[in-house]
Amino acid sequence: MKHRQRQPDKEILEHDRKRDIEVKVFELRDRLEDEEVDEEEIETQTEALRRKLTKESERGGGQVKKGLKMHQVHELAQAKIKQDDRFRSALGIGRDYEEGSHWKKDEERRMAKLEKLTESEK
Repeated sequence: MKHRQRQPDKEILEHDRKRDIEVKVFELRDRLEDEEVDEEEIETQTEALRRKLTKESERGGGQVKKGLKMHQVHELAQAKIKQDDRFRSALGIGRDYEEGSHWKKDEERRMAKLEKLTESEK
């Protein structure tokens, strides 16, 4: 039985990414309002920050965050897939490798040998 890695929901990951951006934008807006900056300047700065963070996020390809919580199952699944890919690459194991395939081939060779012996005895 082959282990199936849990796949992250890309829509949830995208939603979380956008939410993180909006939280940072809101924090900037809140700070600027406390400093009594005029509304036009606030809009300019928050929009610039939003564009910058969006561009960084898209360029970064969803970097793995450290210290994920247990309830962040989709982020954890994505991090695990990336970790497994790095490990598989380091060991030189292909993506199509099936767990236990070495033993299966060994068993097939043994059965073929046994069949030849039984045929030669007849």
